[in-house]
Amino acid sequence: MSCVQHPNFLPDSEYARAQTVDYQQMAAAQKAFSARYLSEIR
Repeated sequence: MSCVQHPNFLPDSEYARAQTVDYQQMAAAQKAFSARYLSEIR
């Protein structure tokens, strides 16, 4: 699919560079952020 045929989509190169999301890493970062936030608020 090219952007000439489908102007509402991103170019193919943008989809090619997309990566998977590591939800475990995201959850760990969120947990650390939450802990720091709560420790500074209290």
